[in-house]
Amino acid sequence: MFFFKPCSGGLWRALSRSDSTASSISPLRQSSTISPDPSAQAKAQQLIQEGTELLQRGQVTEASHLFRQSTEFHATATAYFNLGVCHYQSQHITEAVVAWQQSLDLAPDHADAHVNLASAHFLHLKDAPKALAHLETAVTLAPEDGQVYYNYGCILEASGQLEQAIEKYRRALDLGVKRADINLRNAMARFLKAQTTKPPSSSS
Repeated sequence: MFFFKPCSGGLWRALSRSDSTASSISPLRQSSTISPDPSAQAKAQQLIQEGTELLQRGQVTEASHLFRQSTEFHATATAYFNLGVCHYQSQHITEAVVAWQQSLDLAPDHADAHVNLASAHFLHLKDAPKALAHLETAVTLAPEDGQVYYNYGCILEASGQLEQAIEKYRRALDLGVKRADINLRNAMARFLKAQTTKPPSSSS
């Protein structure tokens, strides 16, 4: 299953796991957009930090207000990213997608935003091709991130693309994602079963 977890620096990340614990950290760089008013930037960052603390305490609505206020002082990828998490946790999936896309507009090379978008498109909007496209971009941006490959494998497997899923699970395992081993074994077993149950091809 997919879930969203707190990370340092005022942002969150989507990962595919079978539990609800959070352990890894993936900082998001601030937008390179320069505000003409340094005080506005400082206020925006303060609101992000306060919003993150609320979000970690489960006060999603209050956190959402602070992230929105932060974007009004100075638009950053971090604020939109976390705003998307608030929308997602409130089951406002379309709004979450919009916010994560706004985050990508400011930080196009942020792989985690693509991972979150993939989760939303696959689990809620039922758009597997778009989810896979986001994950393909994510692995291009973060080729050494095993969690991204693990998520990619999960969606490929759920979409019935077992050979490709096996490849992604193997890469995730190589990059240290130990739980990918179980997924890899299961996907390989399903693939072998499918191969052995195929009807024989008719001879010409």
